[in-house]
Amino acid sequence: MTIPRRLPLVLSCVLAGALLWPGAALANIGVPMILLTLPGMVLTLIPVVLLEVWVLAGRLTLPARTAFRVSAWANAATTFVGVPVTWFLLYLLEMFTGGGQAYGIETPLQKFLAVTWQAPWLIPYEMDGNLRWMVPTAAMWLLVPSFFTSWWLETRVARRLLKDADPARLSAAMLRANLLSYVFLELLAVAWLVYSVHFDR
Repeated sequence: MTIPRRLPLVLSCVLAGALLWPGAALANIGVPMILLTLPGMVLTLIPVVLLEVWVLAGRLTLPARTAFRVSAWANAATTFVGVPVTWFLLYLLEMFTGGGQAYGIETPLQKFLAVTWQAPWLIPYEMDGNLRWMVPTAAMWLLVPSFFTSWWLETRVARRLLKDADPARLSAAMLRANLLSYVFLELLAVAWLVYSVHFDR
């Protein structure tokens, strides 16, 4: 399995389109979360791959080397294709539904919408250091749709690499592997939130 030659170009176009989209101006510059979360996903790639190797080797009775190859390719696809594309689609949804405007964060509902509906491109509510809690909370929220993308995409990558595997068993194993890895990522995001709120002053 090889990475398409045009992949870097496609990803560059996706990111450029997001940065140049007119809705970004409505967000008063704002914070494109992909620029903050993607480097973190890359940094955690090795522990995530190892966690999923442990699950796949056990659930599918694979040799560790084979499980590592499957996990590495699957997570590379998620990190460099699945996560950016998911973010971009959520960003488009935010902009097309009016999420590019600042509605305030005075009420609990406004705060909730600011880090869920508007999570892909955060509105910069900088007063009183609001971005300290908004950025990691938005990251926690964005991990949810990324999980479903990851499971779907990694299952398909694994099916191409393990042609003789039972599809239902493989899908169940990838689900378990992704649940474990995304719990790990959510815990890191929670730690980021706690650090930002209580220690990063």
